[in-house]
Amino acid sequence: LVPIFDLKTLFDIQTKSEKTPRLLVLNERIKTVGILVDTPPKNVAIGQALTQTPPLPQLLNKYSHGVYIKDQNIWVEFDFDGFFHAIGNQLKT
Repeated sequence: LVPIFDLKTLFDIQTKSEKTPRLLVLNERIKTVGILVDTPPKNVAIGQALTQTPPLPQLLNKYSHGVYIKDQNIWVEFDFDGFFHAIGNQLKT
């Protein structure tokens, strides 16, 4: 069994997509988790680091290690192991 998270629901993101969500599997063995995504991931060369972090969902702030801008898109580097471990612990209570 692999836990699957819908990040739109978790972060209360109100967007609609005509596409069928895809399952992205992260990590392996006992740390494996799945997340639903609208588009497949893409490889991005890190852009310019932002000196001031834009507002992020509070749940993500603690696990954010860097925020970058590339082609006018904001990218957040975060500790997904720690993040999903914390989410799992919250769901247990």
